[in-house]
Amino acid sequence: MDAMTQQGITVDPATELWIGPMTTVTNKAINQVIQGVGAVTSGLNEMLSQQRYQMRSTAYQLETDRFNTYHQYAEAKEGIRLRQITHYVHLLGMKKQLSVMNEYEQTVRAELNRAMRLRELGLASDEDVVEAERALSKQADQAKQLEESFRLALIQLSFDIGIAYNPDLVIRDIEGIVVDPLERVDTKTLLEQAYQVKIAFNSLDETMWQLEHTVTSNVYGDQYLSVNVAIAAKQNQKTQLELTKKIEVTYSEANQAFRAYLEEARNVENLRADLLGIVLIKPVNKKFIHRSWMR
Repeated sequence: MDAMTQQGITVDPATELWIGPMTTVTNKAINQVIQGVGAVTSGLNEMLSQQRYQMRSTAYQLETDRFNTYHQYAEAKEGIRLRQITHYVHLLGMKKQLSVMNEYEQTVRAELNRAMRLRELGLASDEDVVEAERALSKQADQAKQLEESFRLALIQLSFDIGIAYNPDLVIRDIEGIVVDPLERVDTKTLLEQAYQVKIAFNSLDETMWQLEHTVTSNVYGDQYLSVNVAIAAKQNQKTQLELTKKIEVTYSEANQAFRAYLEEARNVENLRADLLGIVLIKPVNKKFIHRSWMR
């Protein structure tokens, strides 16, 4: 009979260790210590496992944030570029408008001089001269307001591109511009390239990863993660719908702008045709002589 049988001790090999002949109390205490160490080790392993998961989750989130930061940076950079182009085109348009207004002011001034000469000849009244003076004053005020707006726009553009303000800065025309109808691009293609859609998709991808790799202790944790995925999916869908609406509005405004351009181009051609042939009527002996078209 072995030592354990002699001492009347029964040991479960799966959970207890026989360490030799000693008192039953001492043997039991030592086994409890060993079991406690095993429990501590198991707890440490569980804690390390949770920490490893947390590190993986944090790493995935950082990767998502990195992609989102890149998209936000690219979006901001593209926005700045487009805003600068818009400012320059607006400035160029005001410059051309100023040129036209100055030319028109010369025409209004000539009309005033003409009215004054006709009054001296008794062919125009003081009211005609006053009306011409008012037209010239109104034109001069409008030109002054436009010049002030042009100056402020030039200051803003100089600030945006990081140069010192120079009132004599040369604003060159944009060469090679051909005004054609806007060619429509497939909406799906535009959405796939949109930075906001990419950011929303990254957020959805992160919540789905959390759902697949997170081990929860109860059903409420799973429901919470599922709700997060549903929210991210709805947010992604909302972003695409909002951008789709903006795309449609942009195309509509572009088509309206093109039609307005065609109309203005026709008006310019009509005005040129009118300027090429002006009917002058002069009173002679209370009769009117109709002069031929002049070039």
